[in-house]
Amino acid sequence: MRKLIWLGWVACLVLAACSNESGTGGGGEEASRTAEGMACEASSEGTSTCASDGSAWLQCRAGAWKQVEACTSCTVGTRGVSCVPVPASLPEGGGPISGPTLGGPCGEVRTAGRCATPTRVEFCSVPTGNGDPFLDAFDCPTGQSCSLVNGRATCSLTGACVEGDTRCAGGNQLETCTNGAWVASACPGRCTGSPIGSFCAAAVASRAFSAQVAYEARSANDTRTDWGPPFQAPAPGFLVLSYANGELLDSAQTDATGAFSLQVPTAPGAQDAVVVALAASNEAGGLAYLVADPGFDAIVQADPGAVGNNPRLWAYAFTTASLTDGAPLLITESMGSGAARVYDNLRFAYAFARAQYAGTPGKPLVVWLGYGTSWTCGTCYAAVPVRAFDIPFDSQMWLGGATENQQFWADSVTAHELGHWTMDSYSFPPVEGGPHVLSVPTFPGQAWSEGFATWFSSNLRQDSVYLDKQGGTMFWLDIAQRSYSQGAPWQRPTPPGGLTQSMDENEVSAILWELSSSGVTVSHTMYGALAAPRMTARPFVGRGYTRRVWQVGPDGVPVNVLDTGEGIPFLADYLDSLVCGGFPPDTVNAATDPGAAYPYPSDAPVCTP
Repeated sequence: MRKLIWLGWVACLVLAACSNESGTGGGGEEASRTAEGMACEASSEGTSTCASDGSAWLQCRAGAWKQVEACTSCTVGTRGVSCVPVPASLPEGGGPISGPTLGGPCGEVRTAGRCATPTRVEFCSVPTGNGDPFLDAFDCPTGQSCSLVNGRATCSLTGACVEGDTRCAGGNQLETCTNGAWVASACPGRCTGSPIGSFCAAAVASRAFSAQVAYEARSANDTRTDWGPPFQAPAPGFLVLSYANGELLDSAQTDATGAFSLQVPTAPGAQDAVVVALAASNEAGGLAYLVADPGFDAIVQADPGAVGNNPRLWAYAFTTASLTDGAPLLITESMGSGAARVYDNLRFAYAFARAQYAGTPGKPLVVWLGYGTSWTCGTCYAAVPVRAFDIPFDSQMWLGGATENQQFWADSVTAHELGHWTMDSYSFPPVEGGPHVLSVPTFPGQAWSEGFATWFSSNLRQDSVYLDKQGGTMFWLDIAQRSYSQGAPWQRPTPPGGLTQSMDENEVSAILWELSSSGVTVSHTMYGALAAPRMTARPFVGRGYTRRVWQVGPDGVPVNVLDTGEGIPFLADYLDSLVCGGFPPDTVNAATDPGAAYPYPSDAPVCTP
């Protein structure tokens, strides 16, 4: 089993590892008869498959199947095409539509990554916020190997299960994944399944205990000058664990009101505890997300990815002997309830995004929040895989915990970063990241990424106001009114600038807000357009925009700009996806105002990737 360090009671929580990578599957009838150069139907435009002999990943473009990548083996699975690239194709050559030579901080390595070795993924990491791009790599865990899944380098299973996973096989038998196969062992008592894996329950006399979990939170005061007084909020979807003699006895998840019921020792000892932990299952045998403290020994500003000497899962312990049936378990501010607020937002956003995509779970995510810890990127998200507490996750988010800001109360900020996670999980982010300044226009890729994230935040909360506290000062913007609280100018695009002009990221948010406000079911349609082939499948040549890398001068204006030549999607591609999917052009025109602002030609969308 896996060990996961947590806050303030016992040494570890026992968790099962997770992975949502499949990357395998039959090629299907279409793949078996497909070859490069053969014709493909218009309805297949932008979709991917494998060559009939498994030697290449193919994409339907302009009526014919064209090679994207050469493969030693290519299969079509539930997550799409999985291609194990041939060594000669590195870095990502291998076909008529492969990309140009790259440059910048990552050299020849793309943001989609590559298989540097059969078990090592190398990629260009581009954090959101003010993070700079950098070259990164990670090794696949035991039982997995590197392959390209829909164009992204990732680790895929080679065995029957994920190393270290556990499951119950009968009332008193525990199975553990060892060397890619399930190995059974007998439990002294009962085997218990839980949201975070299965375990042998502590062999003690027990009884049922029921209670309700709540936490203290704050929101902005009426004048938006600071955070208001604390209030109590229910804690739905929180994990509750019962410990006896240092071993797990039972687990439960709170319902919509924060209520739960589980087994506790009949005669609890002084060290027995009921623990509320900030971790959740994806309901498919894996861990969906958790909130963790990076564990620095002092107040620091750290780079994304750094951890201290004592990283731990955020969790809150209540001595079992002190509990009364039905009495609430309250997570107070002094216990660190700001992390609970972040988790509650994460829970809500995860469920919301999953509902937009027919129950498909998003990428497993770790959110790092440490009281007193700030990050060089501000607050940011990146598709950087990590083995946190010996558990694999596909992505990470870093939230500021500076005392003067208490940014964990800023629901709009947490939801904004989860907008980046949503785009990364269900679409293809433009990964055009770097420093940017409020109200200063930025490049189309970054404007699209940041603008979508702010719109997602507002759409999720049903509130057009985005509010944050930085440097001890509150500020906000309203994407419905196109206004900033500090009097900064709201710069709209102009028709002569064309579709690829630099834009205020919040103008993108405002356009999306107008679109989503045009009908009851419109936002669901908008999420569907985000996941359409032209927004998810390389090489993104629809409107011809390519990713930039830059630095920022003293006035906030980009300097030392480098065009990497790597095709990425942006706002115009997304609007094409909407209109080509049947979205009313007049509604798009009302939001973009092409005659006076953004000149998107809704009457002439580009409907091929």
